[in-house]
Amino acid sequence: MPGIQLGTFVHQAQTGTDTRFSLGDQGDLQASGKRNIGNIFTRAWDCITRSDAQVAANKAATSSFVSALREQYGDEIANVMSRDLHAQLSKGRPLTGYRIEQVVAKAERMSNNIQAQNRQLLDNCLPELTDWVVRETGGDAHPGVLSRAETVQVLREAIEGSDAFQQHSFLNALHHVMDMFGEDGEGQATQEFLGHFKDTAKQALEHEVSARVMPRSTELRDASGDSTVDHCFDNLPDAERGKLKEIEAYFGGIIKESLRMGGDMSPSKVGSYVGMHEYLESSVEHLQGLDTSAMDDTEKAYVAAMRDDAVHMQALIKDRLGLQGFTPDQMRALTDVNRESGMLEEALGENKLQRIGQEWQDLERQLGDSLEILRGVQPGNEEAGMALQSIIGRGERAHSLASDLPGAMLKGLSGGDLVASDHDAQDILARLGEDGFDGPDIAWMHAQGMNVGDTVMRFSPEQIRLLKTQGLGIELGLQYLDKGVPIHERTLVDDYRDELIVGEPRPLGGGQVSKPYDVTYGRDRMVYKEPQINPETGEESGYGPSSRVLGIDPKQPQMTVRNVATRVVDELLGFNLVPDTRIGVLDGKLGLVMGYAEGIAPRYTVDVDDTARQWGQINAVLSYENPDVLQSVKDGDPETISLLKDLLSVNESRYELGNFDVSDSEQGQRILQLAKGSPQEQEEAQALLRGLPGRVEDGRVIQELRITAMLQRGDRDLNFDDPVVRRGLVKLQLLDALTAQGDRHQANYIVTQDAQGRYTGVVAIDNDQAFGTRIGNPNDLLRRVSGGVVTGPDGVRRTGLQGLNGVMLPGVVDRDMKAAFDALTPEGLRAELAGLLPDPEIEVAVQRLNVIKSHLEQLERNGMVIDADEWGSDLVTATLQDTNSSYVARDRQYINQLREEEDLEREIPERQASL
Repeated sequence: MPGIQLGTFVHQAQTGTDTRFSLGDQGDLQASGKRNIGNIFTRAWDCITRSDAQVAANKAATSSFVSALREQYGDEIANVMSRDLHAQLSKGRPLTGYRIEQVVAKAERMSNNIQAQNRQLLDNCLPELTDWVVRETGGDAHPGVLSRAETVQVLREAIEGSDAFQQHSFLNALHHVMDMFGEDGEGQATQEFLGHFKDTAKQALEHEVSARVMPRSTELRDASGDSTVDHCFDNLPDAERGKLKEIEAYFGGIIKESLRMGGDMSPSKVGSYVGMHEYLESSVEHLQGLDTSAMDDTEKAYVAAMRDDAVHMQALIKDRLGLQGFTPDQMRALTDVNRESGMLEEALGENKLQRIGQEWQDLERQLGDSLEILRGVQPGNEEAGMALQSIIGRGERAHSLASDLPGAMLKGLSGGDLVASDHDAQDILARLGEDGFDGPDIAWMHAQGMNVGDTVMRFSPEQIRLLKTQGLGIELGLQYLDKGVPIHERTLVDDYRDELIVGEPRPLGGGQVSKPYDVTYGRDRMVYKEPQINPETGEESGYGPSSRVLGIDPKQPQMTVRNVATRVVDELLGFNLVPDTRIGVLDGKLGLVMGYAEGIAPRYTVDVDDTARQWGQINAVLSYENPDVLQSVKDGDPETISLLKDLLSVNESRYELGNFDVSDSEQGQRILQLAKGSPQEQEEAQALLRGLPGRVEDGRVIQELRITAMLQRGDRDLNFDDPVVRRGLVKLQLLDALTAQGDRHQANYIVTQDAQGRYTGVVAIDNDQAFGTRIGNPNDLLRRVSGGVVTGPDGVRRTGLQGLNGVMLPGVVDRDMKAAFDALTPEGLRAELAGLLPDPEIEVAVQRLNVIKSHLEQLERNGMVIDADEWGSDLVTATLQDTNSSYVARDRQYINQLREEEDLEREIPERQASL
C-alpha cells in the first residue's frame, strides 16, 4: 500500500499546530487529540501515562512522515530531519502539526540551499561538461539540428530536473574544510559533480538530437517505451519484418548521425547526403504502400511515424544542401549521377569490370546523359552551387576513370587503385610507367595492401624523377616522406646501401628512441642512425628542449636532415669540421649516415655501481609504507617500481635484478667472515646484507639488486691551450653561430690526433639541434647564465636561454675564417639550403650570416683578426678566457670541474659510500 504523501501531512498540520497525529487502522493519518501545553509536571505526567499502543502509533505516524520527506526531498534531507524527530521516532512522542510545519519548513530551506549550491557548481562546470558531451557524441551538432546554445540549455534542464541535483549536496562541509587547509575542496566537488552527471548529460543530448531529427518516432518511444517499440513487427512475415527493421536501423543510425554532425561540406559528404535522400524517398514509397490492416495500433503508429520522419529528414537534407528550389527532374538527375558514379566506383574497386560487359557500357552512357542535364542547372544559392559542383565533379571523375582504365590495367593496376582517391586518374597514371614508378613498385604496393592511386599521389613528379634517377623505388620513397627527410639531391641514397655493408653492424651506446650503429659500407666506416617517431609525444626522435627554443616546428621537425644541412654549410665555409653526412640504408631502413669520428671526446660517461650509496637512502624513504621494498620490487609491484624509478632518475641511475656473485669483493669477504662469528657479528652481517641488498647462499654472497649510475667524466689529457684545439673550437663556434646549433656540449665534438699524439683538428657530431626560426642573432644562442646578466659583443645585455648550450660570438678569429664568411653570400646560402629546410628557417639563417659578417668586420677594425699561426699567442690566451663567448673557456672550465669531482671520489671513497 502506498505511503502517505507529504502534502497530506502539510494539509493536516494546517488544521491546528497543537493537533496530534497518528495512523488509523487503515494506515491513514488521523488527529489523535491536542498537544498538552500545561506546565512541566502535566507534560511529564502525560509522558509517563502514555500507553504502549499510543507509543507505537506515534512512532508509526512519524516513520510515515519521514518516508514522505524521503520521497519528496531524498535521503540526505530525510536523514537530517530524522535527527530532529529523534524523540518521536525512538520514544514515541506525538507528532504534532507544529512539528510537521517546522520540519517541512527546514527541509524546504535545505532543499533550496542544496539546489542553489548545485546550481553554482553547474554554472562553473557546464562549459566543460558541454565540451565533454560533444566530444563523446562525435562533435558539435549541425546548427540546423542543435546549436551550441541550445545544447547548453538542454543539458542544464536535464541536470536541474534530476533528483540528484535537487536532493544531494555536492558541495558539502568536507569540501569547505579542505579549502580551509589549503586543498582545492571546491575543485574536488566540481569533479564529483561532473562525474555524476556525465551520463545524464549524454543521454539528454542524444534524446534531444533524436527528437529533432526523428520527432515522430521519438515521441512514440517516449509515450510507449523503447521495449514496446523495439518489438514492433515481431509477428510480421520475415521478409516484411526484415525490410522494416532495415529502414528503422538506417534511419536511426547512419542518416540520423549524418544529419546531426556539422563540419565542412566535402564532395564525399555531399554524395552521401544525396544517396540518403534517394534512400529516404524510396522508403517513403515503401511505407505508404504498406498494408497495415493486420498490424496492431502501436505498429500502425510506428509505420506512420517512420514515414513522417523520412519526409522530415528529406527536408533537412535539402535544406543542408540548399536544394529546396530544385525541380523533381533536377533532383532525379542529381540522384542518378550520384548513384551511377557510385556504381562505377564500386565496380572499379571490386574489379568487376570484366564481368559487367554491356551493363558497364550502358552505365557509362547513362552517366554521361545525366551529367549533361546537371551542367544546365542554374543553382539558386551558394549551398546548391557547391552541392551541384560536387556531384558533377564526382561524375566527371568517374568518366575520366572509365576512359583511362585500359591504359591503367596494362601497367598492372586494378580498378580499385584509381578509385579511392580524390585525384584525377590522369594525374595518377602520369606518376607511373617509364618515367615514374613501374611494375615492381606497383606489385610491392599491392602486396602491402596499399591503394596505388592514393600512394603515388603523395609524391610530386620532381620527387619521383629524383628517386628514379638514383634507382630508388617507392618503398624507400615512402620512408623519406614518413620520416620527414626531403627528397633532395643531397639526401638521395647512393654509396651507403645494404648490399655494400662489410661485416656485421655494431650497436653503439645511447639512443633512447633511435639506437646508432657502427657500420662499414665498402671502405667507409660510418655511424648509422634511423629517424623514428616517439609514440608517446608524436615527435621525431631527437626533438627536445633545444628544438623548441630554436623554433623548430614539432609537427615537421626534420631532425635528420638538419645534420645534412649543417654539412652543407660546413662545405660552403670550407671549415672541414663536419664528417661526411648522407642518407643511407641499414636493413632496408632509411637513416642518417655520418663518418665515424675517432679521437678525444672532452666529456664522456661511465657506468658506476652505486648501490652502496643509493640503496640505503631509497630503502629508508620507501620503507615507511613498505617494510620489504626489495621483495616488492622482485614481485613486480608497479607502485613500488614506479617510485623506485622516480628516485633513481634524480641521479641518472637505473636498477637491475639478478643474482650477482660479490663474494670476492671486500664487502663480500667481510660479510662471510661476520656470518661465521658470534651472534652479534652475525647480526652485523645481516645488516650489511640488507644494505647490499642480498643473501648468503652456499657460502657465497649474492647481491639481488644492483644500482648503476651514469657519471660524467672529463678527459684528463686534452689540452685546451693547444693552438690547433683553440683554432678548431673557434671555427666550430662560428659554424654553430651560422647554423644556430643549440646543443653543442662537450660530448658533441671530437678532438682528433695523429699517430704521434699531436692534435690535428676538431670534428662536429650530432648536429641535428640546429636552424629553426627564432634565433636571428647568433649571440642569442647563449646558454642560461648563472646568477647574472652579461653584455654581448653587440652591446646587448642577456641572461641567456634555458635549453640551449651555446655561447656568444668569439672575440678573436683568423684571416682564413673571415675570408670564408666574406666569400659566402646570402644568395649562395639560400641556394644550397633550398629544399632541405623550410624557407622561413633559411631566411633566419641569412639574418645570422649578416650579423656574423658585421661582427667580423668589427673584429678586424679592433685588430682581433689574426694570422692562422698566431693561436698560441698571449693575445689569444687573454681573449679566450670568457666562458660566455668562447667554447675554449667554457669547456675548459667544465672539464676541469669534472676532473676535480672524479679526484674527490677517488680520495674519499669511504665518505662517498656513507653519503
